[in-house]
Amino acid sequence: MAPNLAVVFMITTLASLGLPLLNNFVGEYLVLQGAALANFWWAVFAALGVILSACYLLWLYQRDVLR
Repeated sequence: MAPNLAVVFMITTLASLGLPLLNNFVGEYLVLQGAALANFWWAVFAALGVILSACYLLWLYQRDVLR
């Protein structure tokens, strides 16, 4: 049971990261594109937020599942 939950947790973590072919990719892409059209610096800060959230989610998965 636990290995199956680890796989489901990994899939949902990757989906939250916004990887292509998963559910959050289109939303993140459209938000970044809209921010870039409105104000380029907003898009820079939004992209930085996406990168930091990816780092946090991968750190969370490593601490929770791999240890």
